[in-house]
Amino acid sequence: MKMNRAIWVCGMGLILAMTSGCAFGTRHAKVTYPPASVTAKSSTNAPAAGVTGRIALEPFDDVRADKQIVGHVRNGFGMKTADVVCDDQDIAALVNTALRGELQKAGYEVLEAGSPTAGDAPVLGGSLTTLYCDAYMNYDGSATLVVHLSRAGNVVFKKTYEGKGSSGMNWAATGSGYGDSLSLAVVDVIAVMMRDLPTALRQ
Repeated sequence: MKMNRAIWVCGMGLILAMTSGCAFGTRHAKVTYPPASVTAKSSTNAPAAGVTGRIALEPFDDVRADKQIVGHVRNGFGMKTADVVCDDQDIAALVNTALRGELQKAGYEVLEAGSPTAGDAPVLGGSLTTLYCDAYMNYDGSATLVVHLSRAGNVVFKKTYEGKGSSGMNWAATGSGYGDSLSLAVVDVIAVMMRDLPTALRQ
């Protein structure tokens, strides 16, 4: 009986060691645009600038409550054991770069809000409210944007969008795995928003 108990205790200890071995230590993620896992597409396939329309881009703000922690590492039992952080990265600047890039790829002529060249172009603005990646069996990144479109200073459209991104199976809870999932989530939330943009621009 004592022998069986000892074997059970040793077995549980071994399982704990195997499932928790990679669960400790802060992970450092880098969010990029375009995402590291995405091969840049040839610009020859993109519409010419201005074909889709003109739009003035107002810089999006980063209003997340915690601007450093962007995820958590979990052990084999699903418990949070470590933080995932972005090392002093300007996420707002990255989001704005991604917005401009994706709008241009879709054929929009992107102008700077408030500039003389913007004229009476509709103004797209908003804020980043969520950027987070959880991971258990798979990486699960998410990004949330609150978006508004204005004409002549009046908001004509406002909506909240959520995007998802995953770099696949979580084998070792790596910083690059978290970073790429977050990067994919940023691009995805912009893509989701842009599905509504033609309708919003007609308002």
